Amino acid sequence: MYFYFNLPESQGLPEPDLARLDAAGYTIDLRRVVVERTPHSRPAMERGALANVLRRMQARDTLVVTKLAFLGSSARDVLSTLARCRDAGLKVHCEETGPANLASTTAPIAVKTLEAVVELERLSASARTREFLNQAKDEGRPLGRPPSLTRQQRSRILDRLARGIAVSEVARQFQTSRQTVMRIRDKAGAE
Repeated sequence: MYFYFNLPESQGLPEPDLARLDAAGYTIDLRRVVVERTPHSRPAMERGALANVLRRMQARDTLVVTKLAFLGSSARDVLSTLARCRDAGLKVHCEETGPANLASTTAPIAVKTLEAVVELERLSASARTREFLNQAKDEGRPLGRPPSLTRQQRSRILDRLARGIAVSEVARQFQTSRQTVMRIRDKAGAE
């Protein structure tokens, strides 16, 4: 059994947390207590101590944390960490969510709730994006990446193509790709 804590620099050792875990029935071996001081905004697998602990652990080992935030920087990241643990045959217990194994093949209610939150975030982001795009379209703002060439440059490209200069040569003259020149040509032909 391993115990992992990701604490702010200002906080000392996790003695109160360890006492709470001891009172909850966990047998704590201090050689298996890992304390990291990494910003919570950093994804789980970019947290060196957590990544090392997960590599050291063997199937059927248990990782104990007091907070879900120790397992990732977002609900999606926590779910990814739990999936990695499940695939490795590890158990994960979090004092914050109760005694269930969060990495079990049958997802406990805490994991189902996280999955619902991730889906809600995905749907909300998608809706916000659609709303923004519709509003931009209604206001006549251009969508997508801005053109790499000015309107005057595009006009000069069309003039040169009309004079019979090869697409590759025009692309070289304007320091752009053949695809860009062909796209300008095709768009002008469609109008």
